[in-house]
Amino acid sequence: KSILNSVIIAVSVSVISVVVGCGFAFLFSKTNLPFKNLLMLLLLLPLLLPPYISTVAWTDVWLFIGIPETFINSLPAVIFILITIYIPLATFIISGSLQNITASIEEAGEMLTDYKTVFMRIILPLIRPALFSSFILIFILSVSEFAVPSYLSVNVFTTEIFIQFTAFYNYSSAIAHALVLTAICLLFVIPEKYYLSQG
Repeated sequence: KSILNSVIIAVSVSVISVVVGCGFAFLFSKTNLPFKNLLMLLLLLPLLLPPYISTVAWTDVWLFIGIPETFINSLPAVIFILITIYIPLATFIISGSLQNITASIEEAGEMLTDYKTVFMRIILPLIRPALFSSFILIFILSVSEFAVPSYLSVNVFTTEIFIQFTAFYNYSSAIAHALVLTAICLLFVIPEKYYLSQG
């Protein structure tokens, strides 16, 4: 169950963060958004705060507005908090890739078709390595996150490792759990390295 919870959290956070981050990256890179620098700074703040502080803050807000504790101590709450933390990471990685696409490429495409097709056929393939890298990085950070699920009493793989170490003093079991977690991360890192080297 702890492995399943960890994978559900990591996949959900990675997918949503990359999708939303791609939207923010497009706004920051390809539009004349008012107060762009201020908005980018505000977006960056959750990434600069320790996850534990963000979790305490969100928990206090939810309790203040009357959100039931059954939601607060649940997988969706962990997923939501991690998404708010990692959206900036995806945004800035994808934004850097979008800024490398010159306006002349987009203009040449728009001479033949509409911008939606240009985005799907030209821009999206060019930023695919950034999307892939963002997904892998956020997945690894999410699956190995301890502070957020621990504070919200959600059983994940990292909390299981901690319990084996501190509660049961079962060091061999804890190490075995840690090796499984390492293997999961490597299963994503190795294909990423191969994919980027091919690109």
